[in-house]
Amino acid sequence: MQEKFYNKVIEKTKTIVRIMELLVACLLILMILLGLSYLVVKLTEYFGTHFYLTSFEIHSMLDVVLAIFIVIELFRITIAYADEREVLPTVLEAVFVVVARKVVLYEFKTEKLVGAIALALLLIPVVLAYFLLWKREHKEH
Repeated sequence: MQEKFYNKVIEKTKTIVRIMELLVACLLILMILLGLSYLVVKLTEYFGTHFYLTSFEIHSMLDVVLAIFIVIELFRITIAYADEREVLPTVLEAVFVVVARKVVLYEFKTEKLVGAIALALLLIPVVLAYFLLWKREHKEH
Protein backbone atom coordinates (compact mmCIF):
# COMPACT_ATOMS: atom_id res chain seq x y z
CA MET A 1 0.00 0.00 0.00
CA GLN A 2 2.71 2.45 1.01
CA GLU A 3 4.85 1.42 -1.96
CA LYS A 4 1.95 2.13 -4.31
CA PHE A 5 1.62 5.62 -2.82
CA TYR A 6 5.36 6.30 -3.30
CA ASN A 7 5.19 5.12 -6.89
CA LYS A 8 2.30 7.50 -7.58
CA VAL A 9 4.20 10.39 -5.98
CA ILE A 10 7.29 9.56 -8.04
CA GLU A 11 5.25 9.44 -11.25
CA LYS A 12 3.57 12.77 -10.47
CA THR A 13 6.96 14.31 -9.70
CA LYS A 14 8.38 13.04 -13.00
CA THR A 15 5.43 14.57 -14.82
CA ILE A 16 5.97 17.93 -13.09
CA VAL A 17 9.67 17.89 -13.95
CA ARG A 18 8.84 17.01 -17.58
CA ILE A 19 6.46 19.98 -17.77
CA MET A 20 9.14 22.24 -16.28
CA GLU A 21 11.67 21.02 -18.87
CA LEU A 22 9.22 21.83 -21.65
CA LEU A 23 8.54 25.24 -20.11
CA VAL A 24 12.28 26.00 -20.03
CA ALA A 25 12.55 24.90 -23.68
CA CYS A 26 9.65 27.20 -24.64
CA LEU A 27 11.21 30.13 -22.78
CA LEU A 28 14.51 29.55 -24.57
CA ILE A 29 12.69 29.53 -27.93
CA LEU A 30 11.05 32.81 -26.94
CA MET A 31 14.48 34.25 -26.07
CA ILE A 32 15.82 33.16 -29.47
CA LEU A 33 12.89 34.77 -31.27
CA LEU A 34 13.25 37.99 -29.26
CA GLY A 35 16.98 38.05 -29.99
CA LEU A 36 16.35 37.58 -33.71
CA SER A 37 13.71 40.31 -33.73
CA TYR A 38 16.11 42.65 -31.90
CA LEU A 39 18.72 41.87 -34.55
CA VAL A 40 16.28 42.71 -37.37
CA VAL A 41 15.22 45.96 -35.67
CA LYS A 42 18.84 47.04 -35.12
CA LEU A 43 19.79 46.22 -38.71
CA THR A 44 16.86 48.24 -40.06
CA GLU A 45 17.89 51.13 -37.79
CA TYR A 46 21.49 50.96 -39.02
CA PHE A 47 20.52 50.68 -42.67
CA GLY A 48 17.88 53.38 -42.25
CA THR A 49 20.61 55.95 -41.76
CA HIS A 50 23.35 54.55 -44.02
CA PHE A 51 24.05 51.55 -46.27
CA TYR A 52 27.08 50.20 -44.42
CA LEU A 53 27.98 49.05 -40.92
CA THR A 54 30.65 50.72 -38.84
CA SER A 55 33.08 48.59 -36.86
CA PHE A 56 31.11 49.40 -33.70
CA GLU A 57 27.87 48.28 -35.35
CA ILE A 58 29.46 45.07 -36.63
CA HIS A 59 30.83 44.39 -33.15
CA SER A 60 27.39 45.03 -31.68
CA MET A 61 25.69 42.72 -34.21
CA LEU A 62 28.23 39.95 -33.61
CA ASP A 63 27.59 40.22 -29.89
CA VAL A 64 23.85 39.69 -30.43
CA VAL A 65 24.33 36.87 -32.96
CA LEU A 66 26.73 34.99 -30.69
CA ALA A 67 24.42 35.50 -27.70
CA ILE A 68 21.61 33.96 -29.78
CA PHE A 69 23.88 31.00 -30.59
CA ILE A 70 24.53 30.54 -26.87
CA VAL A 71 20.79 30.44 -26.19
CA ILE A 72 20.40 27.93 -29.04
CA GLU A 73 23.06 25.75 -27.40
CA LEU A 74 21.20 26.03 -24.07
CA PHE A 75 18.05 24.93 -25.89
CA ARG A 76 19.92 21.92 -27.30
CA ILE A 77 21.13 21.04 -23.78
CA THR A 78 17.56 21.28 -22.49
CA ILE A 79 16.27 18.99 -25.25
CA ALA A 80 19.08 16.47 -24.69
CA TYR A 81 18.35 16.51 -20.96
CA ALA A 82 14.59 16.10 -21.55
CA ASP A 83 15.29 13.16 -23.89
CA GLU A 84 17.51 11.68 -21.15
CA ARG A 85 20.49 11.68 -23.50
CA GLU A 86 24.03 12.39 -22.40
CA VAL A 87 24.36 16.17 -22.17
CA LEU A 88 28.13 16.46 -21.78
CA PRO A 89 28.88 16.73 -25.53
CA THR A 90 26.21 19.41 -25.92
CA VAL A 91 27.46 21.27 -22.85
CA LEU A 92 31.00 21.26 -24.23
CA GLU A 93 29.72 22.60 -27.55
CA ALA A 94 27.95 25.37 -25.65
CA VAL A 95 31.17 26.16 -23.79
CA PHE A 96 32.97 26.40 -27.15
CA VAL A 97 30.37 28.91 -28.34
CA VAL A 98 30.71 30.95 -25.14
CA VAL A 99 34.51 31.00 -25.38
CA ALA A 100 34.34 31.75 -29.12
CA ARG A 101 32.10 34.71 -28.33
CA LYS A 102 34.72 36.01 -25.89
CA VAL A 103 37.50 35.49 -28.43
CA VAL A 104 35.64 37.17 -31.29
CA LEU A 105 34.57 40.13 -29.16
CA TYR A 106 37.85 40.46 -27.27
CA GLU A 107 39.00 44.06 -26.78
CA PHE A 108 42.79 44.28 -26.59
CA LYS A 109 42.61 48.01 -25.93
CA THR A 110 40.73 47.59 -22.66
CA GLU A 111 41.41 44.02 -21.53
CA LYS A 112 45.14 43.78 -22.32
CA LEU A 113 47.36 40.71 -22.66
CA VAL A 114 46.55 39.24 -19.23
CA GLY A 115 42.93 38.76 -20.30
CA ALA A 116 44.03 37.09 -23.54
CA ILE A 117 46.26 34.69 -21.61
CA ALA A 118 43.39 33.90 -19.22
CA LEU A 119 41.15 33.21 -22.21
CA ALA A 120 43.76 30.91 -23.73
CA LEU A 121 44.15 29.07 -20.41
CA LEU A 122 40.38 28.67 -20.28
CA LEU A 123 40.44 26.94 -23.65
CA ILE A 124 42.92 24.25 -22.54
CA PRO A 125 40.59 22.26 -20.23
CA VAL A 126 37.67 22.68 -22.63
CA VAL A 127 39.65 21.30 -25.57
CA LEU A 128 41.07 18.53 -23.37
CA ALA A 129 37.60 17.53 -22.15
CA TYR A 130 36.24 17.53 -25.69
CA PHE A 131 39.19 15.43 -26.89
CA LEU A 132 38.70 12.89 -24.09
CA LEU A 133 35.00 12.68 -24.88
CA TRP A 134 35.74 12.21 -28.59
CA LYS A 135 38.30 9.53 -27.77
CA ARG A 136 35.81 7.71 -25.54
CA GLU A 137 33.09 7.79 -28.21
CA HIS A 138 35.42 6.45 -30.90
CA LYS A 139 36.72 3.76 -28.57
CA GLU A 140 33.15 2.47 -28.02
CA HIS A 141 32.49 2.15 -31.76
